[in-house]
Amino acid sequence: SSSTSKYKPADLDPALEALRKRGLMCQNCRKTPDDGCKLMNCSRCRSAHYCSKNCQLEDWKNGHKAWCAHIIQQRKYIADASSDQFAVEYAAWAKYNRPRISYAAGAALLPDSKWKTHRLLLGLSYFPNSTPKFKVDSYDIVTVKQLREQVESTGSSYPDRELPPGAPADVMIVCAMCKGIMRVIPVGISDDVKNNPFPYSLPEAINFLNQGQV
Repeated sequence: SSSTSKYKPADLDPALEALRKRGLMCQNCRKTPDDGCKLMNCSRCRSAHYCSKNCQLEDWKNGHKAWCAHIIQQRKYIADASSDQFAVEYAAWAKYNRPRISYAAGAALLPDSKWKTHRLLLGLSYFPNSTPKFKVDSYDIVTVKQLREQVESTGSSYPDRELPPGAPADVMIVCAMCKGIMRVIPVGISDDVKNNPFPYSLPEAINFLNQGQV
């Protein structure tokens, strides 16, 4: 079975958490460029940002050391697995779990018709020698602009067109990101779904999604 570090960044209000995820805030002291600091990323994992060497050292002692190792391990898993194997398993995960992904999309994007302006971003870890092979370990509801910035900050790119020409207009968009490789997963919305309260909270839907076995 897979295991992950218990280290997580400190709880933040949604606005500050969005800055942290986009690399616009020191992970230790919470300063931003508006405070006059220049942020540098961790040279090992490149996923954490700091305003000074002192902040980096303090966060390293407080837990980033373990979290950094976890992120590097995830990248090694993908490097060790053949690209064909990863692509096949990633596609299988999305296909097998489509009903569960739909539940998560509905919980995140149906309230207040967020699906029109926002996307559900899922962060996945990959464990090629375990079952299940994929686990959602982070999720966020973001605008298209925020999503594009987050994706591009990883060195990847977001597609100019989310859906093929002629696709239905009433579609929720789920973006699954696994260590720099993203899948755009469209989820259709029926009139029945739009007109009835969704029965799951987002955390419940994510827990349900992580019970998938592919």
